[in-house]
Amino acid sequence: MARAATRAPNRPTSAVRETGLARETVEGPRTPWAAAVDVGVSKCAVMIGSLNNEGDLLARGIGVQSARRGPRGAPSDFDAAVRSLRVALDQAERASGLVVETAAAAYSGPGVRSARAHGATKLLRGVVDARDAKAALDAARDAVCEAGRIALHVAPICYRIDDGPPLADPRGKSGKRLEAEVLVVTAPQMAIMGMEDLAREAGLRLSRVVAGPYCAALACTAPAQRREGALLIDLGASATGIAAFAGAGLVFCETLPTGGARLSEDLAAQFGTSFAAADRAKVAYGGQAGLAARGVRVEVPRLGSDGRLEPSMVDPAALHSLLAPMLSQIFERVAARIAQAGFVPEDFQSIALTGGGALLAGATSAAQRCLGIPAEIAAVDGLESAEEAEAAPTFSAAAGLLRWALDRPAEATLGTGLASKPSRPTKRTSVPIAPERAVGRAWDWLRENL
Repeated sequence: MARAATRAPNRPTSAVRETGLARETVEGPRTPWAAAVDVGVSKCAVMIGSLNNEGDLLARGIGVQSARRGPRGAPSDFDAAVRSLRVALDQAERASGLVVETAAAAYSGPGVRSARAHGATKLLRGVVDARDAKAALDAARDAVCEAGRIALHVAPICYRIDDGPPLADPRGKSGKRLEAEVLVVTAPQMAIMGMEDLAREAGLRLSRVVAGPYCAALACTAPAQRREGALLIDLGASATGIAAFAGAGLVFCETLPTGGARLSEDLAAQFGTSFAAADRAKVAYGGQAGLAARGVRVEVPRLGSDGRLEPSMVDPAALHSLLAPMLSQIFERVAARIAQAGFVPEDFQSIALTGGGALLAGATSAAQRCLGIPAEIAAVDGLESAEEAEAAPTFSAAAGLLRWALDRPAEATLGTGLASKPSRPTKRTSVPIAPERAVGRAWDWLRENL
């Protein structure tokens, strides 16, 4: 970490973490097991898990279903997405032997933003209690949460009483005024409403929506790494997630509207093929750097004059040479956004890469070159030895969401993340799917923005 004396006046300082204050008053008790839902452009994943006696995450059931997509990678239709979620949920339930009615969901799509804010409240009783702390956190949230957006997290950085020194836990201390400095993470209200609709039609009640980059960080970085300063980059299909930590606290969380779907779209234009064919080639061969050295050619069909796909073979070196600058552009955007937020490379000791894009050849070296920080593909908590270990980066948000649901970390404590309080779900077997269903503005937003 950079020394305090070298920091610019407007640069974020290391977080002073609270010790369970908001967790006790907002989150409630831990549960023996939990379910996590991660709905994205390329897949729908459900993970059910618990913690063992040592606190290790155990994945008891995983379900995954490829999402049906349109010609440019966008979600095709609401009913297909509901079916995908149902299938993934049934797979996870059968594997675990558990029945899920309530789950937490990760939102990793475009539009996640974070901002530092201050909120204050008068101490009517003269001594700080949990209600005063919550009032200060609520005031900070309201100060930055704009119309059309929902606060997913209000993560305390520190408290002050009567302009005094920063405190991790102000309870029991006397004064006239309590101020909270926080990081507020928000998401588009339409996106959260769309996820609620999707889950409800699949027979699920969402207990909470959590920011995807934060979830992925919990799965891919250890507390010691976060204390030293860690940067998580989640290369998803519709967006690239960023989560930054200092002093074990969350200090930045955002998604950039670029990801693997954009790479597939650019490959399709370069090779003269369809989006689906380019995406298959990227997934199948994009991570196999040794193909060119072995003289292997790969199939990437091209669109003929009649609009049909025709057989065509491509040197994998050509595929990798096209992917390399595309990946660099993504990491350059990440570096620019991190710098704009007031951070320098010295604030972070390492970069943890995850998401499907992290498996592409050259991703690690591109990240290290563009940001100037050591980077590696991170192991995913709970999946180190599972059958899905090879593809574990694509499950990082779900695994981290499980860790959040079971651990209830104090780094992101307040905010329901729900647009409205959902009613008790109907049993999945009795929820009809009507093809003509009017999906509403929320799903339209998801389809247009993911």
